[in-house]
Amino acid sequence: MRTVVAVTASGVQVTNNVRTCAERRLLERLVHAARVRGVAAHRMVLFVRRAVGRLTIRRTTADGCAACSLPCLYCRRQLDAFHVRWDAMSPSGPVDDRTAGPSRLTHRQQNGWRGVPMT
Repeated sequence: MRTVVAVTASGVQVTNNVRTCAERRLLERLVHAARVRGVAAHRMVLFVRRAVGRLTIRRTTADGCAACSLPCLYCRRQLDAFHVRWDAMSPSGPVDDRTAGPSRLTHRQQNGWRGVPMT
């Protein structure tokens, strides 16, 4: 399994699991923390964007080498919804949210999770 790590500017790290990418897990964690603190729904985007700062996405292969770490289509939509700035590595070199090309679905997202499409 390829390990995905999302790191915020403040040093918060989240890894992926078989169900969800690290980027979306990080956003879910921050939304939950905002709800616990009593942040109003209309201030949620500002809270998450301020908590993240700039997100660095890193993927590694089984032997520890750097791999392509562009976010999938679902993660890209979530990051755009929260106006989060991010950095990643593509096969052509380092990219950010403005210079990256279009995102695509992962293999598992294309096939669905046990017959049920992932959202």
